[in-house]
Amino acid sequence: MQDLNDKITGSQLTAAEWDEVPSELQNVIEALGIALLAEDLNQLGKAIAGYAAASDFYSETGVVDAYVCTKIGAKQGPPAYEPGLRVRFRPGNANTGASTINVNGVGIRDLVREDGSALSAGDLVTARDAVARYDQATDDFFLADHVRTETSETSDLLVARLSRVSDTTVKFSPVVGSGIKIEVDGAILSQSGDLSFDITSVLESGQSESASTPFYLYVHDSSGSLAPHISKTPPVFSGGKVGYHPGTGTGSTTWKCVGSFWNDASSHVAEFFTSAGWHLFSENGSDQLHTLGTSTPTAWTAQNLNVPQGATAVKLASLIRSSAAQAVYGLGNATATLPSDAGPKYYDDGGMGDVFVATGPGANANEGTSLEFTLPIDDVADPEVRWGIVGTGSVTKHILKINGYFDPYAPRY
Repeated sequence: MQDLNDKITGSQLTAAEWDEVPSELQNVIEALGIALLAEDLNQLGKAIAGYAAASDFYSETGVVDAYVCTKIGAKQGPPAYEPGLRVRFRPGNANTGASTINVNGVGIRDLVREDGSALSAGDLVTARDAVARYDQATDDFFLADHVRTETSETSDLLVARLSRVSDTTVKFSPVVGSGIKIEVDGAILSQSGDLSFDITSVLESGQSESASTPFYLYVHDSSGSLAPHISKTPPVFSGGKVGYHPGTGTGSTTWKCVGSFWNDASSHVAEFFTSAGWHLFSENGSDQLHTLGTSTPTAWTAQNLNVPQGATAVKLASLIRSSAAQAVYGLGNATATLPSDAGPKYYDDGGMGDVFVATGPGANANEGTSLEFTLPIDDVADPEVRWGIVGTGSVTKHILKINGYFDPYAPRY
């Protein structure tokens, strides 16, 4: 449209000049699919409302890791990238790593996380919309609120109930009123009946069953159906396709981790039940009883835990027999000096540094106290806690029992 603001009183507009004014208005209206009606004097307002409501939503027509956003219908798209420009789209493909975006043909830019880092596999999936914002300072598009994180409490859809069937088998069962539903690589897969994982038939090729070992449950999309796998290989925790098999051995990066179990000292699936993401042992297997003996270390001592890698917390029970000594327990990265005195309570960082819990002494060397508590796992690739002894007196018995662990990849039911 030409500049007509230089007209003064007495000047005239040519027919061509006048037509430009209503043509601009009509183009806005008709671009929203609104037919011109002489009796409707609110059509421009309706068109503006339509632009405001949906003009930032685009169709996506690119390929994996290279996303192309095209305006929908006859609506106009931005001629240039402006600070704060927002783009919404439904990806046609899940990303496998670092990605780019091209909006309205303006130009290819990097699509990154809010912290400026490259996208990880699975940040974009076909089952949910993506929202990105242009940042002029970096000349990148920032993906808003990407879902996958390293600790991943898996917002991915996982509707099922995990239970033990036999010494070699566990299964997913439908939740009451629903079937099994799992999101794998952006596709929501469902199954009405049980999904069984039998270690004698679906163990990853090249691996063998063994005692006192964690195993991981995986599924993949097999032509729209759920295909089960069991593997000794834990999923990726960071720096890749988080929550999926790393692709080593005969496994595949298309296998999604959906839980785990522990094979006990007899090479049987350890008895368990589940509750809201917690995998709770229902018997005192020898693997979950850590005998700490009669030693009295006065500095933090590491104790590896017999739980699968990826566990983000553990439920523990401590028993110590001593007339004066107390046991204290902390995170696996605890470094603070042990306190000179402790009571049977929780401590915060301001009081005793890294100390989390402490047991109390018994009335004599043959009596003691027990304590049940929960500790987070600070390094999911190496589950451990640290412990030490404070106070005087000998210790005649000291046991740490694992009651269960929190599995962020398992169903919440």
